[in-house]
Amino acid sequence: MMFLLKRLKRLQSHFRQKRKLAETLVADDQKRKSLMHKKGTALTDLSVYGYVEVAGRRYEARSRHYVFIRRGTHVRIVGRENFAYLVEETV
Repeated sequence: MMFLLKRLKRLQSHFRQKRKLAETLVADDQKRKSLMHKKGTALTDLSVYGYVEVAGRRYEARSRHYVFIRRGTHVRIVGRENFAYLVEETV
């Protein structure tokens, strides 16, 4: 009987961890979607990869079509690829 209670507690703990991870992934996905089409500034030159600042936070980014973007240029987030946001220069 004690074995079953211990097993049950381990399973409950396991499922709590899985639920917490799922909630975190959903929250991250919502945050990524909320950044789409937001405007910011290139903190570094974007030749391949660099950094942009959007809404006061720093994000790794690359130019959408691998076009060189100078530091200080106003940019807009247009997508996401792997771990970096895709940006393009705003006019």
